[in-house]
Amino acid sequence: MREVIIFFKQQCHLCHVALRIARHIQMDTSFTLHAIDISEDVSLLAQYGTRIPVILIDQGGLALGASIFAGLLSELQLREMSAVGGLLIIGVGLKLLSIRDVKVADYLPAILVAPLLVAAVVRIKEALAL
Repeated sequence: MREVIIFFKQQCHLCHVALRIARHIQMDTSFTLHAIDISEDVSLLAQYGTRIPVILIDQGGLALGASIFAGLLSELQLREMSAVGGLLIIGVGLKLLSIRDVKVADYLPAILVAPLLVAAVVRIKEALAL
């Protein structure tokens, strides 16, 4: 079942509109609706502040996936994956600005290859005692 989370504040008119619309849609569509008042949670208040309402749809799957893979990659592997992702974003920007036609999709496997190369280099260094 789909899950919808709406972060809101009591004094926010748009938040109440979003909640009303979500409840109306819920009559026709099956999903679980969670309304969370950020003024009751200091960390959420700091994170979202006045940028509300925030509507998250099916975010639980992402959190579950992240918890499954947590600890699987080292800090160095994550850093290299982030570097590759940054380069891909630059490629998308170059393409959007019509500066260069970068075939970004051709480089997507590099996100998976980067941590494998890091693991291989680390193992070779350990084997050679460098």
